[in-house]
Amino acid sequence: MTSRARAIYKPTVVFALLSCLATILFVEQSASAHANLLKASPEPSQALDAPPERVIIWFTEPIEPAFSSIAVLDARGADVTEGDTKFDATEPTAMWVPLAQVEYGTFTVVWQNVSSVDGHKATGSFLFSVGEPLGTGAQTDVAEQPIIQSPADPAIRWIIYIGIAVFAGGLLFELLIATRVARAEDEYQSLSFALAVSNRFSSIALTAIIVVMVAQIAQIALQSAIAFDDAAAAMDPTRVFDVLTQSDWGRFWSWRFTAAVLAALTLFAATQTRKTTARSLKDDELEELPFTTESPFGIAALAIGGIYLLLISLTSHSAATPTDIRWFAVATDLIHVIAATTWVGGISYLLVASAISIRSDDQPARTALILYATRFAPLAIFATTILVASGIVSSLMQVTIPEALNTPYGRVLGAKIVLLVILIALAASNNRSVAKSTRSGITPTRTLRRYITLELAVAFAVLLATAGLASLEPARLYAERKGIGVADYVNVKETVVGATIDAKLDPGDTGNNTLTVNITDDGEPFLSAIDVRARIKYLDDDFGEYFVPLTSEAPGQWLLDDITIGVAGAYQLDVTVVRSDSFDSHVSTRFSAKSGSLASDFIRPSAKTVMVAFGTLIAITGLAYLVANVIGDRPAPLKIHPHFGISILVMAIGIAAILNAFTTGIGIPHESKGNPFPLSQESVQIGLATYTTTCATCHGDTGLGDGPAGLALNPPPADLAVHVPLHTDNELYGFIADGIEGTPMVAQLGNLTSDEIWHLVNYIRTIAD
Repeated sequence: MTSRARAIYKPTVVFALLSCLATILFVEQSASAHANLLKASPEPSQALDAPPERVIIWFTEPIEPAFSSIAVLDARGADVTEGDTKFDATEPTAMWVPLAQVEYGTFTVVWQNVSSVDGHKATGSFLFSVGEPLGTGAQTDVAEQPIIQSPADPAIRWIIYIGIAVFAGGLLFELLIATRVARAEDEYQSLSFALAVSNRFSSIALTAIIVVMVAQIAQIALQSAIAFDDAAAAMDPTRVFDVLTQSDWGRFWSWRFTAAVLAALTLFAATQTRKTTARSLKDDELEELPFTTESPFGIAALAIGGIYLLLISLTSHSAATPTDIRWFAVATDLIHVIAATTWVGGISYLLVASAISIRSDDQPARTALILYATRFAPLAIFATTILVASGIVSSLMQVTIPEALNTPYGRVLGAKIVLLVILIALAASNNRSVAKSTRSGITPTRTLRRYITLELAVAFAVLLATAGLASLEPARLYAERKGIGVADYVNVKETVVGATIDAKLDPGDTGNNTLTVNITDDGEPFLSAIDVRARIKYLDDDFGEYFVPLTSEAPGQWLLDDITIGVAGAYQLDVTVVRSDSFDSHVSTRFSAKSGSLASDFIRPSAKTVMVAFGTLIAITGLAYLVANVIGDRPAPLKIHPHFGISILVMAIGIAAILNAFTTGIGIPHESKGNPFPLSQESVQIGLATYTTTCATCHGDTGLGDGPAGLALNPPPADLAVHVPLHTDNELYGFIADGIEGTPMVAQLGNLTSDEIWHLVNYIRTIAD
């Protein structure tokens, strides 16, 4: 094998091995798609006394109405729905379908959806019964979804990531480094080399963005096949058009494709402008020839590439995080993407420069290449620091707990971290080699090229792992649905006035539970407990729960069996011990009851934690910028003062965000305590009076949306019997208090007091019931 063949063979083998490392961790596993079943009414496996009027399903992400539906089948397989599946613009994560008059029996709910965030499709089913218990042999589990929508999905994403990183990152390298080095070197051969590299890379960048466009076409074809569950839909223009026009994912795809086309056109215009200028110049006027990024068209191409990166972040997992942390997540993802693009694009540009330098085999070209590498080092340090810091913050939002690392997403994330470590080690070794050779007066062009090739191979493997992560369900959602990192029971233990109260609720999930309370004094049974009572309160609504007495099973041991938790969600366990020797003692704890057939949203970082993490990321960005510029001053002195000022400003913003999280809390939603008024007859009567004077003119006396003032409104007032069950009390309060954007529903806070609105919420609940 020749030395040239070995130079090609070794990086290829390394790249293949690292790609396998990133791929093997997310192939042939089972996980769920992203818009998972969160809750339903009726609940899965629920036995009802009377037939429901409708079936409502909520999911963990917003869904596409055009590609989502519910069917309800009776025991004979007949569809008992009445009309099409309905959607509510104020609750994009829910859909519902009205039911015809049905007899007693067991019914199967079959649903499918397409996420409006990432375009992933999910399907499933569950049972409920009316007038009879579910049969013991009934299959009530929700079927597992494939780990990825298609093996082609991560591959297509990978090609897109590589293409846009090479395009935007390479142009950024030329703007920040190549042009400055070339213009600083007052030498014809150095300038000639730099312009040759610019010309060659422009062709490569143009090819890269065209590849991105082709990959996007493959992506929309794949999405059409997934949305319609028909491979033929990939080649059906009508169905492709439906995906493009009737889904948020399709509209974002259109914007990304438009950005790619504009980026290609502007870059092509920049190259043509340079060719036109070159024909008009003499041989000794080479310094008048512009680089690609010295042209307005080149700058426009780079800017459009940045817009493309933003659009990627707006359709990433970050865009589907809870609303109170969503924009922190999207901003973090964008910072992460820009840092990765800067690094990958810079390495790509250096590889092109090294190839041309070796081919030209003259000292000015080799000197220019070393200057490129030397000047890129501080930028790479800056990008690497931001890449690692933003990755940690993003992991906080998508993984959240250490146990969630033991998921398909967590394992691929682990592979990405390993690859990043390898990449950083290669970059550090490369920098040391270049610095050592330069001090010795040697220009290590071929050695540099080998290191750069290896770096780029590992960087592409990192992008493959990133594509895999984008195709997988976030770790925190998978973990909470599978019970990973969740205790097998709920336990609270406190010592109150000499008595140690140890309460255990087993298993602490939906279904039957057992509460055991052991009371001891210095390890001996506590005998002064006259009575023990407990309450399990649902925190998302007021179900009117009351304290229930426990049975004394033995000295110091109390038991309450057959406690049924019917709804998955957040609960509070309260235990009261009535004592003969002192005042009553109380212990309390909050927990999340999950359902085996439902997803949940319990494992999530708080908005305060995320703000602190994001502020830390911004502060690190400012510090890394300062360090990079200090390092960069050594080979080519710059004025440090502007960079110092920018760094201090950015760090100050980050520190201010951290302090805000611990003090004023601006931008952090305050946790609502829910409706302060129980659904009592008195509250309903107060709400009825308010409804009659304020709401009935539009919504009608019975809430059907047929009031005299509502007939001329567009869109018409909602049917409250349908609209109200879709929302929590807090959401209904917000609609009434603040109005609903895009509808004639105006804000009532000011016209009504807060208490009047809460009573009104209770009244319209009775309309829905």
